[in-house]
Amino acid sequence: MDAIIRRPGTAFGQSVRLLLRIPVTTLAIWAARPTRPPLLGLLRLRFRSIGKPPGSVGDHSARSLAKTCPEPPLIEHSEQRECDSSMLNKIRTVLLAGLLSLSPLDAGAASAKKLNVVASFSIIGDFARHVGGDRIDVRSLVGANGDPHVYEPRPADVRTIAAADIVLVNGLQFEGFLRRLIEASGTKASVVELTKGVQPLKSTEQAHDRERSGHHHHHGDYDPHAWQAVPNARIYVKNIADAFCSIDPPGCKTYEANAKAYDSTLSALDDEIRATIAPIPPHKRVVITAHDAFGYFAHEYGLTFLAPEGVSTDTETSASGIASLIRQIKRDNIAAVFVENITDPRLVQRIAAETGLKMAGELYSDALSRPDGPAATYVDMMKHNASTIRKAIAPGVP
Repeated sequence: MDAIIRRPGTAFGQSVRLLLRIPVTTLAIWAARPTRPPLLGLLRLRFRSIGKPPGSVGDHSARSLAKTCPEPPLIEHSEQRECDSSMLNKIRTVLLAGLLSLSPLDAGAASAKKLNVVASFSIIGDFARHVGGDRIDVRSLVGANGDPHVYEPRPADVRTIAAADIVLVNGLQFEGFLRRLIEASGTKASVVELTKGVQPLKSTEQAHDRERSGHHHHHGDYDPHAWQAVPNARIYVKNIADAFCSIDPPGCKTYEANAKAYDSTLSALDDEIRATIAPIPPHKRVVITAHDAFGYFAHEYGLTFLAPEGVSTDTETSASGIASLIRQIKRDNIAAVFVENITDPRLVQRIAAETGLKMAGELYSDALSRPDGPAATYVDMMKHNASTIRKAIAPGVP
């Protein structure tokens, strides 16, 4: 017991020392009550009352309950000794119960500070929740249905970044807003790029740039939408687990176990998507979307995606570029045009109207849906996209 109490760095030892500082009368009163408040509540009461004079707020409960034994002058000595003995027995019971309820493991878990994790956008936030579990608090800067390409940081985001323990980002120049936000916050948090280890695809923006006018945010030489292939998502998850382990070694086994379990889910998801796409005839595997966010999906699962915009939605597509795409749709007998959850649908609707195509549905590219939507998690998003594409371009395929 003494060894445990002498461990100043543990919540358990601190709780026991605080328990021993509670007056005997207060402990006895607490033990004698038919319905006892939680022992931790008594500790908090004692903590608040330390140093307060008699009659203060913190002293009130002890005085108001001090009626378990009659006042000494009103009882005989033998009765007082009997009452004192009963009080001491109850105090022993209280201390034993306190020790059992405040075991080092439980006290440590209860007092452990959760990691404050900031994700740049909602898909990364979902990955982080699966890996971190109950050991983390996650906030996504760009939330459900938000477009990271055109996101404008708010003052609250500066405070969020400043308070973070770790910031998870995609990398490959995807988050154009992030550099100035991190600089403004002065954060000391680690900034982890999750595309480390991914084999990036060359961007198609150079070709699109020849067909565009106006301002747009350039993503560099590589397409940043790597999460659209499930094997890459598995790399993201491993990088998250490694990052969490590096700043929270005591939780590393938990992070690794969570990541392993989620990796199994992602492996099964990858198999399911391949099985969904496989029956579609090769000549039908062409899809029109608003911006070029599905290059990794196309590369991994054997489809072709065409888009009037490049890998960024922050563009102005030229009239000649739209006309060229319309000619290609008619020439190749392309069957499906899709809107995206993060983009203005008017451009795609115009293309559908001029080609006679019907809108085939909504795909989720750079953001999850709201919790009540069809793509509230990454797994739901990928399943939704694959099944929506198949139903649209090969409705007769079983």
